[in-house]
Amino acid sequence: MTVCLPPPIVLVPVPPPIVELHKDTPLPALLPNRATPAVQYIATPYLTAAQIRFVKDKSFLAQTVALLASCNQSQADRLSCLNTLIELSHIIHDVTAHVPAKTFIEGVSEHLVSRIRPIRVAAIRVFAAFATSAALVAEMTALDVPLFICRSLEKGPSTRDPQGEEHLEAMRFLQHVITRYPALVHRGIVQSLIALVEAPEDDICHLQCLELLCDLAVQNTQVVATCNGLSTILKCVIDPNFECMMPVLTALVVYLLNDECTRKYIRLETHINLILWPLSYYFSGKSHSEGEYTQGGGTTTKDKQRQGKSLAVAVLSESEKRLRKNQYRLACEFVRLSLCSWSGLICLSSGSFGVRTLVHVLLVPVEQQLKEMIMNTVFDLFRIPQPSPDAPYSNNNRMAAVLTLAGQDTIPPKPHDTLLDNYHAALLMSFLQAGLLEVLVELSKRPRLENTSSKEISFNTKATVLLGEILLLTTKFFPAAHCAKLQSLPTLVNSAATNYQNQQRSRAISVVTNLHVHARIKAAQGEFEAGVGLRRDPRLELIETVKSRMDFSMGEEQLLLRLEETEVIAHKDGKSWRWNDVIELLEGPLVNPAHTEAALKTPFFKRLIQFYKPKEKLFSRLPSEERNYIYQRAGQQMLRVLVKMQEGRDLMVEEKFIAQIVELLKLEVEACEEDAKGSSQEKGHHRSKSVGGPDKQKVDKESRFFDKANLLKTMSYAYFALLGTLSTCVEGVAMLKQHGVFQVLSTLTTVSNRDDLSAIIMRSLDYRWREARDILAKTMNSSSRPARFRATKFLLGLLRLKIEDFHNWGVSLLIQQLEDTDRHQRVAREALGVLDEACEDEQCLAKSIELVDEPQHLLAFGKFGRNIVLRFLSQESGLAKLDKNNFIENEMQHWFTVQNCAYIQSLEAKLWKDLSSNEWKEVRETDSTTMERDCLPPHLYGQLAKTESGMERLRKSQHFDDFFQMATNPSVPSLQRRAAIMAMVQYNANK
Repeated sequence: MTVCLPPPIVLVPVPPPIVELHKDTPLPALLPNRATPAVQYIATPYLTAAQIRFVKDKSFLAQTVALLASCNQSQADRLSCLNTLIELSHIIHDVTAHVPAKTFIEGVSEHLVSRIRPIRVAAIRVFAAFATSAALVAEMTALDVPLFICRSLEKGPSTRDPQGEEHLEAMRFLQHVITRYPALVHRGIVQSLIALVEAPEDDICHLQCLELLCDLAVQNTQVVATCNGLSTILKCVIDPNFECMMPVLTALVVYLLNDECTRKYIRLETHINLILWPLSYYFSGKSHSEGEYTQGGGTTTKDKQRQGKSLAVAVLSESEKRLRKNQYRLACEFVRLSLCSWSGLICLSSGSFGVRTLVHVLLVPVEQQLKEMIMNTVFDLFRIPQPSPDAPYSNNNRMAAVLTLAGQDTIPPKPHDTLLDNYHAALLMSFLQAGLLEVLVELSKRPRLENTSSKEISFNTKATVLLGEILLLTTKFFPAAHCAKLQSLPTLVNSAATNYQNQQRSRAISVVTNLHVHARIKAAQGEFEAGVGLRRDPRLELIETVKSRMDFSMGEEQLLLRLEETEVIAHKDGKSWRWNDVIELLEGPLVNPAHTEAALKTPFFKRLIQFYKPKEKLFSRLPSEERNYIYQRAGQQMLRVLVKMQEGRDLMVEEKFIAQIVELLKLEVEACEEDAKGSSQEKGHHRSKSVGGPDKQKVDKESRFFDKANLLKTMSYAYFALLGTLSTCVEGVAMLKQHGVFQVLSTLTTVSNRDDLSAIIMRSLDYRWREARDILAKTMNSSSRPARFRATKFLLGLLRLKIEDFHNWGVSLLIQQLEDTDRHQRVAREALGVLDEACEDEQCLAKSIELVDEPQHLLAFGKFGRNIVLRFLSQESGLAKLDKNNFIENEMQHWFTVQNCAYIQSLEAKLWKDLSSNEWKEVRETDSTTMERDCLPPHLYGQLAKTESGMERLRKSQHFDDFFQMATNPSVPSLQRRAAIMAMVQYNANK
């Protein structure tokens, strides 16, 4: 932290150079045997008259100091002498070599109390210019020079000094001393800085003084602590006047807590409570006449009056309420920033303050806005996105919420553990021990506030979302036995099971239902890989099993009755059918082939197919809105049921359902080919139109079912999802082949200017079959760079979904993309990032080693290429390919001398960036290479330890003997010790 100060002020014009010397004579030419001064305040390439005189007469400095000490000098002469000393400071490195330090200081210091402001300013400049040695600064401190400078420091702008020159020069001197000689700082300086920081009427200098105080607290914590300066700094954390410096002050607190030498100066119960007191200082949100507050949640006013104590009611004005709210907000922000570090997490998790205070304030009757601050802080700490106000649990959107991913281009998250998992697990344990689950259950059961608008999400709904997310995090981070105890939620279950207090029971049941919906939403989003999701209650699974058995064994008469209840058999108006009942039938009883056969004897399935036939323009012309996703879901389930039976497949052929879709797809292919022709042909169309012929272009446009406008505005895009549903089973794939669907889709992926079609087709198919893989491979060879990039990125999603046999076909496509001709190499870099993640799998790694002839060429691609090369060393075949030109020996020596420390530095920098930033809110995974992966990157020694040949090379190098000595030697720098420990950990973890 530095204070920006203006350049020195020239109070007296500098005289021209003496005539005897040439005006272009540089300074080094006049002083050939003198080193360049260590500190230069003005970059002056030529000598002034005073400097030339000093070069000729070394006693000129002593004469100038003597003139200053003389009583017969006028004020103008004194000012001239001081400016002369400032000029001489540019060529004099050590003033004590020409005049005694005490004489020099006494001669100049008496001008610090002059009544003339320019003289005081010049005297401060002299001390700042000559304070180049610790001995001279120590002598200044002994003679109490800093006390006089502090006097100037406290003088702000005035009518005579509107710019505050004297204050700025004093700040410059203090900054110089604090930066270079912090151990010699006088206590008076610290006390003056503290006084200026606490001065509420001075808005100009208090920020600069606080910065200097923080600088000194880092370099000399003892002197600041003995002057009670740490309390002042901590109070400024929640002071709205210093809000711009709040992140810096929080970082300072974390720094002091992190070091053993400085941690002793912070008393947790006292100092940290100076920041967190607004969280426990409750005040009501009543009007000005009724507003009273109690401190710490203790006894109320009436209780104390009953005890015979007279207590005045404290009334908060509107300005005081605004101040309290700002302090409340800053205290929450301090907790969030502090908990983003291990030191802050350990500090705030211990004792009755910190996390425990933050959690329990949610139950205190304070203003709703303040609770929202705390709730948002918890969301940010666990990196949980804020829930939207219109979707999560409203009755109208529960079913649609499960289908929010329909048609979206999303990539499932990486299932592996990340570097932040340990931190999040410790943070989660801290909040759970503070009672977060019980508090969220209580908040979820509370009724919605009447003043909450429809556009705002209610507080209890937000608490339910957070409760569901916390339960998912416990599943991810904690063992099964611990999760079973946490996720039982006895308070909530008891409230839902009681027979009294019907209103409370109804709310508890709603919370349970909402948690179930939240789990379904997360399952639809692929938030957790198979087998790692929520550990469901066995009783709920038993209920669903019993229900499915009842549906499976339903009688034919009961089935026909339920078919009639859907109103599909009664009339052909699809919009008035009871679609919820239709879906329940398709997903329940009709899964039974016997029930399907009975339903095929009725018009039920035939009318459903007619509703989805594209030329009927019933389903296809519905607007692309969330409320219409229910039709897509019903259509996909209908195809799953029909394709399993020969009668159902015959019905689809009879109704020409697939044939009509193929016909429209072929028309789109022809239309796209016509659009791709040159401008000359377009002009010909315009000429024929002007002659008076039929508007052929307009007719073609109206007949295009899958043009861009229809795909964006209508449900016509859902037909690709319906075809994709058929591609999930053998019978459906056979039907698609019979109608030539794969050939048409393959042609559509390569037409020009229709990247939207290639994206929809790519997301719709099932890649267990060779035909779908061929279409993806053709897309990756498309002439469109965005299409190639999107297809390469799509391979990352298939890799994370663990598509079977990916190593036999996906790896070859990725290696093929490394030769992409894009001049920006964006496609190649994306393919390299996906290949790097694929090589974490042993089979994919073996296939990559087999296909890459020259692995060393991958080093030209940067970090990801180097990671892949390092992974090659974990297999014998990769070692054999890389064992050329002493590559492995040179790489081992490079890691031992340089890269091992660089590995630790990059790892720690990545962790600090992830913990201290909010970039996760804006990051969208548009490029897997631009977004850093959180997994532990490969380490040379860890990869070599996986093979016998690599182990033998490590033994011969004897590097680990040196690493052990580094790790156990306290005199070795901390970075090298951490790097040595990491190397030994990697070796022992993988051998």
